[in-house]
Formats: sequence, structure tokens, C-alpha cells
Amino acid sequence: MTPARAPLLAALAASLALTPACGDDSSGDSGGGSLSASATASAGTSATATATATATASSSDASTSGDSSGDASSSAADTSDASTSSDTSTSGDPSTTSGDPTTGTTGGDADGPPAIFRTPDVAPVCGPTPADACTPGDLAWLASEYGSTYTRADPDAVAAAGVVYRLIAIVERVGPSNLDVFVVDDLGAPVVGVPVAFYYSTAPDPSRPDEWYPVKVSGVTEAEGRVGFALASSAYLPACGAGGPHAVWVSEPGMEPDTTVPSDLADHLGMLGGTEHRHLDLLFQRTPVPGDPVDAVHCPL
Repeated sequence: MTPARAPLLAALAASLALTPACGDDSSGDSGGGSLSASATASAGTSATATATATATASSSDASTSGDSSGDASSSAADTSDASTSSDTSTSGDPSTTSGDPTTGTTGGDADGPPAIFRTPDVAPVCGPTPADACTPGDLAWLASEYGSTYTRADPDAVAAAGVVYRLIAIVERVGPSNLDVFVVDDLGAPVVGVPVAFYYSTAPDPSRPDEWYPVKVSGVTEAEGRVGFALASSAYLPACGAGGPHAVWVSEPGMEPDTTVPSDLADHLGMLGGTEHRHLDLLFQRTPVPGDPVDAVHCPL
């Protein structure tokens, strides 16, 4: 690892405040799409361009709304043990294609998938869970367990902007019913005050024309580079691998009016039924382009 990348791991350890189950248990349950804790709403959002490569094997209908009827301890109905697939949802770019589901955990550069980390759980509803915290996962597991996907920002838009918010890590968490998003810079330091977009089909705020989805709610990162979004009962997956109703991207306004800095997309996010809000947290890195590829990211303990 280059010296310039060393602070990234330190920032991960400080910002992703993981419990022995890779999770921060400090946030409670509240209405879907609302901002958790002291995160504040922001009308400013970012515009990413259309996507080029998506890495998934299954996806879901993203039309479920984020209501406020969530149960703080379990879902209304358990997620099925079978890896049942559902209809592909409408995403920011309906023309994206599936990537190789067997790709390993290598890091967050544009040529490879984000680092993926699993966590132990007493409720193995979609198959066995690992014995150790921060066990590396892969895209095949991500697809079969959650049906979640990621899509890289359009390379032409990235080249024109000279910067991109790259999704570099996906960390599974059990406990709190909110999805935490962390944003760091190219040296791994937290990025404070940047808007992050959270999608569900009935979200109240319009997006910019070049964003991934037409509606959203937004939150602004705080001192740790973190913003949290509450997950309601509607966020529970109907079946293993079915995909959830939510999507996330960084939405920093661009230099031109009504544009945004390009950002990768994390899509089809939700919680596994029959668990204590087991879901995926996200880490984005603001990366200059051209630049060195992002080093492999290791789950902090």
C-alpha cells in the first residue's frame, strides 16, 4: 500500500465504528427515508451520468415506498430461504448489463468491484453466516443474499469532471435499522458537508436531470463523513436475492448549473426479513481522475 493510501484504512476504522458484528448499534428505527440522528436534509443533490457497468446477478422492483411502519426488531414476514428472483427494477440506466458474479473482493477502482464484507448473525435466513466479523464476501454472495447491485459512473462524464465518487466498500451490518453512508477523500479523510441521495419510489424531492433516479431525499455528511437514512418495514426483501427498494449515490453539485459530480450508484438495497435489520452500509471515496487505482480496502475491526 502506498503511503498516500494508508490514511484510508485509519479513516475507515474511525468512521465505520463497527461492533463485533461489523455494525454501529447506536441508531434506532424510524420512518423509511428519514434522516437518522443528527443528519440534516439537503435540497442540493448531485448528478451522475448514465452508467456503464453493473455487477449483479439478480435485481428487484424498486417501487416499494419508504413508509414509517417499520418494526424495530424484526420484519413482518421472514425472507424466504430460497433465492427467489423478482422483476428487474427501473434503475438510472435500464441498459446496464450484468458483470461477473464470481469476481472477488479487490477494492474500489473502476475496473473491479467494491470490497464486500459479511457479518455473523444468529438468523441465517438466506444461508449460513460467517463465524468471524468482517469476513470477505463476493458478488455472487451479494446477488444471492440481497440482490443488491452497483453501477459505475459514466466514464465520459468522469473524464470531463476530473473527479468521481467511487463506491469502494460494502459492509454488512446487524442491529440498527438505518443505512449509513460514509464519504472519504482520496487520502481517506472524512468528507464533511457533501450531499448524499437516498432513493425510494415515493421520495418527495426531485432530482437533477443527470441523477440516477428522478426522486430522492438527501442528507449531508457530518464530522465523521457519515450520513444515515432510516429503513422502514417496506425495506425488507420479499425473498433472498430479490433486491430492496432503495438506492444511494453521492450528489455533490457540479460546476455547471443543474449538474452534479459523477458518482457510482448502489442499488436494490434493503433488509433481510427475519433478521434484526441486517443490511448493507456503504463507503464512497472522492477520487481524482486520472489517478492511481484505489488500493484494496480492508474491513476495520
